[in-house]
Amino acid sequence: MFDRIRLLSIWGRPLLASLALVCLSSLAFAIAWPAQDDPDHDLIVQSLDSYRHGDCKTAEPLFEKILLRHPKDISTRKLLGNCYLQEKKMDDAKDQFQLVLDTAPQDVEAFEGLKKSMGEIQKQTLLKQSLAIQSRVVTAEEFKSSHEFTDAEKLIRARRFDEAEKILDGILSRHPDSVPVRQRLAEIYSTTSRFGKAAEMYQVMADRKNSSPAFLLRLAQNLEWDRNFPKAAQNYRLYLQKKPNDSAAVIALARLLMQGGNYPEAAKYYRDYLSKNPQDDVRTALANMLVWSGQYAEAVPEFEALRVSRPQDLQVRLSLARCYQELGEKEKALKAFQESLTLDPGNPTAVKARNDYLTYFDELPRQQAYAALERKDFDAAIKDFSLYAEKHPEDPQILLQIARVCSWAKRYSDAEGYYETYLQRSPHDVAILRELAQMDLWNKKYPEARKYYEQLTRDPSATPDDYEALLQTYTWSGDMAGAQPIAQKLIQLSPNNELATLTLHNYAEQKRLATRTHAEELAAARRYPEAIEAYRQYMGTYGKDPQIELLICRLYSWGKDYNSSGKAYVAYLKDHPQDMQARLELANVESWAGEYGPAQNDYQAVLNLNPKDLDALVGIAQVQDYQLKDPFAIRNSYLNVISADPRNTLAQKRLGELHPLVSPSFTLSQKDFSDSDGVLWSTNSLEITFPLPGRVKITPIYNFGYFRQNLRDLHLSTFENGAGGRIEVANSTGVSFLGELGGTYWSEDETLSGSPFHANRTCLFARAEASFRPDRRGILGLSYYHRDAVYDLTTIQTLAAGIMEDAFFVSYQRPLSERVHLWSTAGVSHYTAGTLPSQYDNTQPRFSARLDYQLRPWITLGYSTRVSGFSNASPIYFSPTLYQTHGLAYTLSKQVYRNLLISADGEASYGRIGTHRMTIPIGVSSTLTGASVNTFEMALVPRLKWRMGHGFTMQMGYRFSQGKGGSALNLPGTLYRTQGGEFSLQKIF
Repeated sequence: MFDRIRLLSIWGRPLLASLALVCLSSLAFAIAWPAQDDPDHDLIVQSLDSYRHGDCKTAEPLFEKILLRHPKDISTRKLLGNCYLQEKKMDDAKDQFQLVLDTAPQDVEAFEGLKKSMGEIQKQTLLKQSLAIQSRVVTAEEFKSSHEFTDAEKLIRARRFDEAEKILDGILSRHPDSVPVRQRLAEIYSTTSRFGKAAEMYQVMADRKNSSPAFLLRLAQNLEWDRNFPKAAQNYRLYLQKKPNDSAAVIALARLLMQGGNYPEAAKYYRDYLSKNPQDDVRTALANMLVWSGQYAEAVPEFEALRVSRPQDLQVRLSLARCYQELGEKEKALKAFQESLTLDPGNPTAVKARNDYLTYFDELPRQQAYAALERKDFDAAIKDFSLYAEKHPEDPQILLQIARVCSWAKRYSDAEGYYETYLQRSPHDVAILRELAQMDLWNKKYPEARKYYEQLTRDPSATPDDYEALLQTYTWSGDMAGAQPIAQKLIQLSPNNELATLTLHNYAEQKRLATRTHAEELAAARRYPEAIEAYRQYMGTYGKDPQIELLICRLYSWGKDYNSSGKAYVAYLKDHPQDMQARLELANVESWAGEYGPAQNDYQAVLNLNPKDLDALVGIAQVQDYQLKDPFAIRNSYLNVISADPRNTLAQKRLGELHPLVSPSFTLSQKDFSDSDGVLWSTNSLEITFPLPGRVKITPIYNFGYFRQNLRDLHLSTFENGAGGRIEVANSTGVSFLGELGGTYWSEDETLSGSPFHANRTCLFARAEASFRPDRRGILGLSYYHRDAVYDLTTIQTLAAGIMEDAFFVSYQRPLSERVHLWSTAGVSHYTAGTLPSQYDNTQPRFSARLDYQLRPWITLGYSTRVSGFSNASPIYFSPTLYQTHGLAYTLSKQVYRNLLISADGEASYGRIGTHRMTIPIGVSSTLTGASVNTFEMALVPRLKWRMGHGFTMQMGYRFSQGKGGSALNLPGTLYRTQGGEFSLQKIF
């Protein structure tokens, strides 16, 4: 049957047929391969999944990879054979099933698969025969060829190759496309060592379309046997493109490339083979090849792996040592050679290399030390010299070398230790003792250097230079008294020695300098009275010195004894009237002492000689500023400073601060207020201020506003329009006055029980304030107000009733220290009865005080208190007999940007409210018992100020307060809340 199938294949008449094997179940496959323990678990799962879905094109290469690692896996091989059947690859399917039967002859499924593949091949052969018959091909020729092919195969098996070759040549001449005939001829050529002809025959078969990759392999093998290595390597590459997992072909190609000198590519194939088949002989070949090609770094890991697997192989260790030797890794090379000697103690190569390396490593620390010295790496040199000294303790020169290097590295303590160790071995080496002494002298270790130089000077060979160095150990350490004997000895040895002469002279001057130095130290310690006395004693002993006299003037000034400083300056200027710097300093002292008149005269005296003297110009401007002169005059003085120095920042800053005082301004402002009693009022004002010479300001004012409150059936609303003027006067003596006068027109609307009412009225408002300084630090103020009472009583009913307020206050403030300030105000307010006949006039005494401490430049904390009370109880406004609070007040002010300022103030207070005791209570502030309640109040007022540029300044703020303070409608102690906003926009022209 097999011969007949081959003959039909030769004639080219296969019959078409389809046979399918029953696929093995995935369960049987899983039993054969436990997935949890197999490293190819993912590959197996992927191949089975593709096989189940009928995707044999994807499954085939996966099955081939599995079989490459597990060639005895008959289950996978049967699945691959089934895939070949589905893909109509009958020859490949037959081969797979035949391999299964070689391992398991009783396997029924493999037998069925082989039978189906053979049947398909038979059908293909019959088809070819049918086609031949249809084509009217001579059947007698086919019959004859089949018998001849059978006879040729019998001759081949009998090794009668010449006779078989003649028969096959005859068939090939008649059937040139017969692959089996060519295959048998190629096998005969190869067997009889005619590799070239065999290669030609395999080339023809490999060039056919859809030919088997095996022909490429046979072609490459015969070319290799024919010693045509380049072409053989090329065909091995083509074969491996189709069969990349053929390890035999991989190693054959690697061997060919190595023989041809293509080491990089050969190494690639060797490594590919070793990744799948780790074998020592192949790894040895790869390692040796890398050594031959000079790739020592790549050869090292291969030899190291061989050393592990073949620990007794001497050649492996010698080769590894050679690689380290070529790579310059001397320590590893020495170790490898020593390991080689454990296997072969007499090996001459290893013995010589080991001895050479031992000598190298023995001298290496010293050589490395000298190399470190060349690159100025002293620390490394010290370390290497020390290592060498440990191995060669008998060499004292190494100790001396280490001492010098430590000195160069400025490790003087270490250097001194090595020098002393050396001198213990060589005590008479005067040169080294001098070297050690000089090192300590340079290092300012004067006691140690003095000890060594004293040893040198006791030696008869001492030189004047040794005495001079010994003298320097005294002079440089400041021991001038101890230096005198050495200096005198040096003068005897060298009469013209400058150092000795200078030392004797300096010692003579030492007492004089000590007196002056003592005075300078007192001045540096800010002990100014003692320093002045010391300087006077110095001048009394050594004579007057103008510089010291001037320094005494300054010491008085630095000690803030301006009176004595001024007298000293006057005495100094009598002897040196042309010293303008001293006169300028005198003017500064007079200014600091508050003697502004004399200060201005002295500044002017300096300007008479030098009109452009900047310090004098600034001094005059500041003196006028301190005296609170007319802002127009102060501005002119600072303008003189700017003309002399256009970039003077002090003058520029002060002119900017003076600008609002001398320029007209326009201000638009608004204030809003509302509380928990339903009061709402909003007032607006327009002001234009005109500054005049003499610290006078005149300001026209226009006001308008709106007031509203709803009380049960009483609905009140009021509109305000008013105008007036204000005048402000201040002088340099600290006296100031403010007067304000105007009128307001009120348009009132109210609704009572559904009935509207309308009323108009006009009232006068007035304000007068005056202040003066009873002393240099305090300010006493007097104030009088005449206005509508709504501003203090916060109820619209006071407006409707026309209640007016007359208030008089006395205030006083002063700084108690640099950070502590006190403010206090006391006075009385009188409220008229208004138009309601049921009202009484009322009187309210008032007192408030605040003591602040400036914790930071932008934080102020303090204690505040307020005490007031009303003589009568009113039913329409809050009028307790006692209202007092005590609490913590704070102020925060921070400039967050050049033109942006944020601030906040507020307080948290604890207080008490008392009510009027009346037989018939007429208001919320009266009771039958006159009881009082405790209260807690808090207030918060954040503000923002923005200098917008071009003379515009905008300021916004918000006020919130809350507490159990009583109100116009509720009993004392009930929760009362107020809030309001403020806005102003100012333009300075």
